[in-house]
Amino acid sequence: MSGVEMRSSDLDLSEIREILVESLGDSVKWHSNIENKPLELHLKDPLPSKVRLYLVNLVPSGRAEEFKVNVRLPSHEGGKEDHAAPDRSGGYLTMLGGYHEHHEVFAFWDDDLHEEYGSVSPLQVQAETIGKAMSEGLATQQRATAGLGGETVIVAEPARVAEALQMRDRLIQIRSLLNTHLPEGWRENGSRAQTIERVVDVFLENTPRDVPTTERREKAQEIVAEELDITVGTVEGKFRGDLWEDREQPSEGYQKGYVDPILEEIETEWRDDRENEIEDLLDEEGPGHPLSNYIRENESSISIYTYSASPEHWLTSARYNAIPFADNDQDRYDELSFGDVILFYSEAEPVSEELEEQPAGLIGAAIIGDKYTKEEDWWWKEYEDDEDLPLVAAFDRVFYTGAIDDLDFDLDNPITEKEDSELREDLGLLTAGLLDISTAHSICHDALDERMPVEDTLAHFTDIDGSSEVIRPLALIAEMASDLREAPSINIHTEFSGSIDDDLLEGLHFPDGEQEILDQIEAALHAGKNVILTGPPGTGKTEVAQRVTNKLAQKYPWMYSDSEMTTATSDWSTFDTVGGYMPDQDEETDGNLSFSSGIVLNRYKDRQTEKQVNEPLVIDELNRADIDKAFGQLFTVLSGQSVQLPYTKDNEEVEITSANALGGLPRISPVRRS
Repeated sequence: MSGVEMRSSDLDLSEIREILVESLGDSVKWHSNIENKPLELHLKDPLPSKVRLYLVNLVPSGRAEEFKVNVRLPSHEGGKEDHAAPDRSGGYLTMLGGYHEHHEVFAFWDDDLHEEYGSVSPLQVQAETIGKAMSEGLATQQRATAGLGGETVIVAEPARVAEALQMRDRLIQIRSLLNTHLPEGWRENGSRAQTIERVVDVFLENTPRDVPTTERREKAQEIVAEELDITVGTVEGKFRGDLWEDREQPSEGYQKGYVDPILEEIETEWRDDRENEIEDLLDEEGPGHPLSNYIRENESSISIYTYSASPEHWLTSARYNAIPFADNDQDRYDELSFGDVILFYSEAEPVSEELEEQPAGLIGAAIIGDKYTKEEDWWWKEYEDDEDLPLVAAFDRVFYTGAIDDLDFDLDNPITEKEDSELREDLGLLTAGLLDISTAHSICHDALDERMPVEDTLAHFTDIDGSSEVIRPLALIAEMASDLREAPSINIHTEFSGSIDDDLLEGLHFPDGEQEILDQIEAALHAGKNVILTGPPGTGKTEVAQRVTNKLAQKYPWMYSDSEMTTATSDWSTFDTVGGYMPDQDEETDGNLSFSSGIVLNRYKDRQTEKQVNEPLVIDELNRADIDKAFGQLFTVLSGQSVQLPYTKDNEEVEITSANALGGLPRISPVRRS
């Protein structure tokens, strides 16, 4: 007995289509109206590009421990003798599927093996297979007598529907390759055919390419035997004598003599399309993702790594824009240089025992900036495991695949004090859109015949000779590019709550004491206010301002990226402070006018990359400037309000606003793919 309750599902069919679309999330580029049958989907790589689905309710078949779907196509007119075929035009992967609202699983049958369907022809699936999918997320079942030579039914929870669609697409492609390489009639035995297809699928997708073919084939057969709850000998038997009736038995045996060479040929053909895509990727010209552009321009002088950490670790990294190292990892820390690139690998297992296992995969990347040593505890391990992680590598630029617009970045709300429900929500946002680990390994295999390096906390992408390598990272970034958005590399969502060192003004003398001045400056910073120092010439105003701003950037690098000083003049206008139109220096634009930001706006946006920065600005001799003429709209901004400037940039109006007023991430460099 399966233990699965034999009850019907009677959802409205449009609800089933809606559940499937929601299950695929951001992988859906377009879908047809869910009120109409069939449901058509255009999906992002690596999913099949176009899918057409006929979806109905899963119901008990009337036999013991079995469910079914009753095939009802739009072209069926009714009656026992009525037969019809689904729409298979337009390059779509066509599938028939069922959903059970109580057990919350989808089942998908292989339309590629059916010429047409009778109006009363059911498609069945065992309750045991449904139960296995409910407990493991995804399960398969062989139906040896179904269709033209048997089929593999795929049952999956909504969270693994994407994987089910990929598997169905692969099995069809694998069947086509097997038709070319195996003896004619290999599909006459349905049980044999489905077992062979699944073993080849596991061989291609789930065995490492850096071990001998025979070992990989044996491992794939073991996996399929466990999956089907049969012996390894039964699986191996499908590949032996009966399959090769017209050929003599080789001295080394059928599997080594015939099967292994065929597996190698199939793999070569299987990889060709993907490898051609990789070659196109490496040869492509024109605008791409900012991170891939950076790697191409600097590949001879940088190294690229993966950094592996628990999922909740990355919530802290996103807040402080940095990765940590323990003292005993000094060698790895020293290995990192300014400008190197890190790919973020979020592991499945959380540190907290109260949190469930999370999806594992790549959730972002960063270009490394400055390195420094901290004193406070930041990371979960420092709170929970009493582990010291003082060595910090900051991000110069950072990119995420997740829905980080809605993440909580407030440093006054520590991760360790959050409720489990809040942490689950934050982790869901951070890992949304991640590149799952199995797909990442597959992409790396296709690019360079090697897995993605995740064997250590910090793992280096290297060639066989040990030199730095960019092919796999570029392939991974290309896969993530549509979701990989740049975020500020400093925390713009937290108010200053630190302190100014009491000895900061050491060596300077003030009649009323230095501490009162420092206290006033610190109070203004805590209140989010700007500071004006007044007094006679030569009394140290500029020196005080410079020491404070330099110290802020040094002591709080996760909030202040640098500091800057300038001197006001009587000629200043808003062109100097805010900006204005200037001829474009790009020869291709023929000197067109474009907005060029002024000295104040440049403290918040890098002119070259447009990344978000936060640099305290010291304006010396402010009284020399005509305040109205020099600051204009900035007065509104200094009062905490947003203001629209009378300029456009990239055909969009230029707006200055505070981080608190943002509805998402600030606009940074456009992320384009050629």
